Amino acid sequence: MNTKKGGNVRKITLAISLCLGTSISAFATTQATDINTLESQIKALQQKVIDIQQKQTKELKTQSNTNTNHQLDLGQYLFWDASKTKPFGENSSSKIPISLLKVRNLFPDQSIAFGGVLETDATAWWGDSLNTTKNSNYQSGKGIYINEASLYVISNLSHLVQADMTFTGASYENPSIRDAFVTFGNLDSSPVYLTVGKNRLSFGSFANGGPWIGGITQVLFRPGHNTVSANLGFYKDGINLNAAYFQSNTQSSDFMLSGFYDGESGKFSYGANAGYMYNWIGTGMGAVSNVQNNPTSSNHVNDNQNGVVNLEGYTGYDIYLLNVGWAGTTKKETYSNNNRLGAWYVQGTVSPEIYHKNTQFSLGYQQAYNTQNIPFSMPGNEANEPEVNGIQSEITAFVTRPMFAKNNFVSLEYGYLRTYTHQHSNEITLDIYTYF
Repeated sequence: MNTKKGGNVRKITLAISLCLGTSISAFATTQATDINTLESQIKALQQKVIDIQQKQTKELKTQSNTNTNHQLDLGQYLFWDASKTKPFGENSSSKIPISLLKVRNLFPDQSIAFGGVLETDATAWWGDSLNTTKNSNYQSGKGIYINEASLYVISNLSHLVQADMTFTGASYENPSIRDAFVTFGNLDSSPVYLTVGKNRLSFGSFANGGPWIGGITQVLFRPGHNTVSANLGFYKDGINLNAAYFQSNTQSSDFMLSGFYDGESGKFSYGANAGYMYNWIGTGMGAVSNVQNNPTSSNHVNDNQNGVVNLEGYTGYDIYLLNVGWAGTTKKETYSNNNRLGAWYVQGTVSPEIYHKNTQFSLGYQQAYNTQNIPFSMPGNEANEPEVNGIQSEITAFVTRPMFAKNNFVSLEYGYLRTYTHQHSNEITLDIYTYF
């Protein structure tokens, strides 16, 4: 082969090799760049996926917490909750506003809670024939009644405003609004509060009588539920003070002062209360249920101003409890034998645990004076609301025990009533109190 030609061939081959190498190198560089770009895009996409997943997880968690809160609202804030407080209906009816205010912060602001009570009684009564204030006869009989069916509606409207309304009825009565009031205040912020509305005045404990039958001081001197008042109250360290203003009628103003104290130390419990009512007219007290304007007979309560003083106390140790109390008027009147009238009581209770349940046994005695012309609401034939004048003494005995549920109480009660004319009346009642 020609040497010159061979050299040319080598040159051409070298040139082609250089061109191919350069092209391959450029192609490889381009490919590497594209791969790096693609990897960067994939990593960015993966990060976006992770961010989206984290956002969705956070949203689901927030939604789950929100649903949980809604369930708590329904379960604990729309209905009475046994883990938070005792049933609303178990509170003393003379201290409903402060009792509800004390548990107000167990429920959140802008919440509403419902609770209720149902009282069913099977009663039998017998004894001497007694004339009632309606000129009828009260002697013997039996009956089964729903004596109370109440629904409590408690609403926290804000940190400082609580509204309360109680709807109630009975098997022989149409439903009505028993209590309707607003309380301004919060015990976490201040011990002072103001209650305005319709409710039983905070006057007396009246811890006598039985689950159904009322004690003499309770029947005669406990205020009713129809008084519309403004009550300025104070509560701290077991001390509750009240000053209430209300109208006796369209012409006369009235006021009430009362104080309560409850304390305990170890197994000891103790307490006392005192009250003064300037005028019992317009308070719904049973003793003035037959009041008349300028009566022609001295055996009717007149509408003259007459005040009431109330003193009560209790002491207990472990399962034993003793209650004592007295209430009486401040003025002498013709209907009370030109003297002051009143009544006192003493009641003892022992509450042992029997078969793992607390069982109450209670025995009480009450005595009245100068009440010959004062009506007493009898425990039998409740649908006709019989009242008899001149009940002088009373004996009550009962046993109470929760049955079938911790808030379903069954009681067996006996009551004995005696008049100034030595007539008597007996009653026995099977009482069922159900709180819900």
